[in-house]
Amino acid sequence: MMLSACLLSGQDCTLGGFKIQPVAGQDNGAWSLSPVSYNVLGRPTLQLLNNQLGYSLYGGPVYYGTYGAMESYFKKTSDGGESWISLQSALSQVFFVDSNTGWAVGGAGIILNTRNGGNTWTAQKSGTGRALSSVYFTNANTGFAVGDSGTILMTSNGGNTWVAQKSGTTYGLTSVYFTNASTGYAVSLDGGGWEQGGVILKTVNGGSTWISQNGGVTGSYPSSYSFSSVSFTGSNLGWAVGGGQASDGGLILKTTNGGGNWTELTQFDSTNYGRYLQAQSGNDSIFISTALSVYFADANTGWILADVNVPPYPSFVVSTLTLLKTTDGGATWSPQFTGPSISEGSVSGCFYFLDSSNGWLATGNSIAVTHDGGQTWSALPYGFKNPLKSMHFTNASTGWAVDGSGSILQTNDGGASWALQRGGLAGVPLAFQFLDSSTGWAVGEGDLIEKTGDGGNTWIQQSSGTTGDNFTSVDFIDADTGYVVSGAGSSVNVILKTSDGGNTWVTVLGETPPLSSLYFTDANTGYAVGKGGTIVKTTNGGGAWSYLESGTEDSLTSVYFTSANTGYAVGVGGNVPSGSSSTSSYTTSGSVLGGIILKTADGGNSWAPQDSGMPLNLYSVTFVNATTGYAVGGGSALYTYSYITGDDMECSAPNIPSYGEILKTTDGGSQWIPEKIIPTSDDSYLTSVSCAGSGYCAAAGQDGIWLGQ
Repeated sequence: MMLSACLLSGQDCTLGGFKIQPVAGQDNGAWSLSPVSYNVLGRPTLQLLNNQLGYSLYGGPVYYGTYGAMESYFKKTSDGGESWISLQSALSQVFFVDSNTGWAVGGAGIILNTRNGGNTWTAQKSGTGRALSSVYFTNANTGFAVGDSGTILMTSNGGNTWVAQKSGTTYGLTSVYFTNASTGYAVSLDGGGWEQGGVILKTVNGGSTWISQNGGVTGSYPSSYSFSSVSFTGSNLGWAVGGGQASDGGLILKTTNGGGNWTELTQFDSTNYGRYLQAQSGNDSIFISTALSVYFADANTGWILADVNVPPYPSFVVSTLTLLKTTDGGATWSPQFTGPSISEGSVSGCFYFLDSSNGWLATGNSIAVTHDGGQTWSALPYGFKNPLKSMHFTNASTGWAVDGSGSILQTNDGGASWALQRGGLAGVPLAFQFLDSSTGWAVGEGDLIEKTGDGGNTWIQQSSGTTGDNFTSVDFIDADTGYVVSGAGSSVNVILKTSDGGNTWVTVLGETPPLSSLYFTDANTGYAVGKGGTIVKTTNGGGAWSYLESGTEDSLTSVYFTSANTGYAVGVGGNVPSGSSSTSSYTTSGSVLGGIILKTADGGNSWAPQDSGMPLNLYSVTFVNATTGYAVGGGSALYTYSYITGDDMECSAPNIPSYGEILKTTDGGSQWIPEKIIPTSDDSYLTSVSCAGSGYCAAAGQDGIWLGQ
């Protein structure tokens, strides 16, 4: 029997001479899974302000099927966690039906709507946590949004309610386009394998059913292609574009009968091993590695934004982001605008044409405009940090744009100037805190400090005055006075303080070990914990700090005080001992998945270890009152290790299952009892726990949020 099966069976198991006691799944019924999910590898955090209002934050790598990206999610609940609305995430597309009414969609199922030209944006309940990549409305009421894992959403009331439709695929959908109220198309990424190419879907009944059009595709391209964009000029004439592996090149398909048949416009060069388009002049070929987006103004005139390979062939090491134009329906093409080189990584870009003359192009951090169909381009000022992901104009003057931080920009002068309508949550946030339902701060990697004054709808960046710090915890005493600490990966670990609501920050303690958590009991007294068992304390509002003896050299991850004297710290760590079995001697390396809990009853002067009762790491601790508290964490069962046999063969423990855990104490920490032990095939541990004053609690992890009381 494999070790993982043995452990989950409840039997005692042995491996390399160790006897491993299985951890049983437990559930006293006090906790239930909330309908909010993450598909992440990181540490979501949350905060409950009362038994109805709460926030959840995640920043880091997010996985869409087989694809990953660095994004941030910020969600809000107003009904005790029964439903969640995405307030902040990376935005992927913006769409307007007139100068007042528009939508923007993006990561974590976020859908934003405006009815006043963007003066205010309101989050709509999408009913999904999947990333949304494209949105299209046929009128002010009827619209569609598509995204990860084959997600298709439809609304018939302007987004007041969204209903999921069956797409028939689990591949990530990247683009949606409707030719009328009934007929529409959606295209997808590949499925992550050689014989799992992207799909083209069509509906003729307003999305009630979607049917694959791939059977009508002709061409010699590999079946692992992904599609990125689809566009039509009428009920019959349309184009779909995308790309495959680097050596496969880009792909452009055309249909003249409403998707019944699709013909490849790109051609394959067996000598240079790449795909190319025929140039409009001469005999040159335009080799493309992938096509990002497509738009046609009429049956003949259209544009694609593509990565165009730069000679010499066939290396194709360097490519440039290039806008190509056709005036003969795609038979031949000519470069109109060449953007930055993308030999190292991908440079994002997008374009929008209002008609055959007026268009805008964004590549990297630059924007250009044309009023003659792309023959000439004029650079426009763009004073924002993040590259644009999508643009939409309703006339030659008025337009909107969104970026990867979740910001929404608007112009009334054709792009000559842009105003920030909605500030996004930029970077990779690691922690946050709200003082009330309006005012809060988020901190994170790359010196990130941002503030919101409207409950998380809009965020404004603040300057930390530091360089290279990853802030891991934030604690504000009031609207003016607050502190942040920096942790692993920082150039120099510090504690910063602000006395003006975050407008300016000063260093109050420098060159500390990496710190992970911060807690103030009053305006003067505060504690921070971190790597190597570090605990520091101030009693004069950060003016001076003293190092306290924790009694451990293992990392502490969270600290919480119930009074001026009584506090708790939790953490991770430990070592696996060397040993021998009946057949061979071995040494081991690895770490026991700890379960460290420390308690102080004298303001941190001394700390006593408490028995967590579980051999799993702990990442967060909080208390409801002086006696009742919770700690959460998780990890692999007992420990992970490798050992060296007498034959010098290195082996690893195979498939040791992982667990998430919620521990509870009702006697001030003398005893901790598992309330929820969650066996899981992934490393889906819990990373944050928060309780409202009424005792209503929630715990966040990689799989979602657990609610308990």
